[in-house]
Amino acid sequence: MIITGLFFAEYARASSDMLDVLGAVWDTCTVPRDSRMLECRLVALLQTGPDDIGKDFPAGLEVLDASGNHVVNQRGLQIPGAGFTGENRFWFLPMQMVFRDEGRHNFILSAGGSQASVGLRVLFG
Repeated sequence: MIITGLFFAEYARASSDMLDVLGAVWDTCTVPRDSRMLECRLVALLQTGPDDIGKDFPAGLEVLDASGNHVVNQRGLQIPGAGFTGENRFWFLPMQMVFRDEGRHNFILSAGGSQASVGLRVLFG
C-alpha cells in the first residue's frame, strides 16, 4: 500500500465506497486560546496493489511540534480493507488534539511500509 496524499478536513465520511469531504486542505488553523483544542479529520488517500484488496493495514501517527519534539506517537491504528473493492481507497482519522505551543506541527502517517507527512501551522486565537 502507498499513501498518496494526506490532508486535514473539517468533515469527512464514507458514502457508497466514496469519500465525502468538507473544508479541506489546510495550511493554517486557529484554535481557541483557552482550550487550545483542534477537532478535525486527518484524511489519507491510499493506493493498494491487486493482492492487497480487502486487507487491513496497521498504521501509526507521529506529531512533531515546531521545535521538533514528539508530541504524539500513536501506534496500533488500523486502516480497514473491508468494503473497498478497488485499488484506490481512503481512510480518515477523527482527531481531537490539544496544542501546547503555536507554530508549525508536522503530522506523519505510516502504514504498509509507506509514509506521508503534512504540516499545519497552529495559532491561538
